[in-house]
Amino acid sequence: MDQVDLFLVRVWRFAPDFRASVRRVDDEAVHVFSSAQSVGDFLSRPAAAAPRVEPSSAAPNLSEEETK
Repeated sequence: MDQVDLFLVRVWRFAPDFRASVRRVDDEAVHVFSSAQSVGDFLSRPAAAAPRVEPSSAAPNLSEEETK
């Protein structure tokens, strides 16, 4: 199954010029854009090209015996 990335996109509607920010929900890095085309380019690039932060595992590793 393919990985799915969830993004929070904010668009300033009443700013004099286009302004938007994009942040993946599991990452603190915010990317700011001054054109809609730039936002589209960022969101359409392959996941391998984007920096990835792996979430920490909250569940302990269970042995095979513990999962039965």
